[in-house]
Amino acid sequence: MEENKWNTPELKDVRKRLVELRLALLKLHKALVDSERVGYEAIIGRIQSPNHFLQLLTRDPWFAWLHPLSQLIVGMARNR
Repeated sequence: MEENKWNTPELKDVRKRLVELRLALLKLHKALVDSERVGYEAIIGRIQSPNHFLQLLTRDPWFAWLHPLSQLIVGMARNR
């Protein structure tokens, strides 16, 4: 009986909407990352490899403003 309270139609609808929101946020995140990469390369220089880009995404101040959005998306995936 306890398990059924988490399996209501209302909660299923909320979960579905959260999945849709997460997918939309992933698309937004990709667009923002791609845009920032273009700006970075125009001003700073070419990014040498995917590994270098990942290091920049996680450590370079240029991309730091994206971290809260990244963390939100990861948190949403963990709590599904």
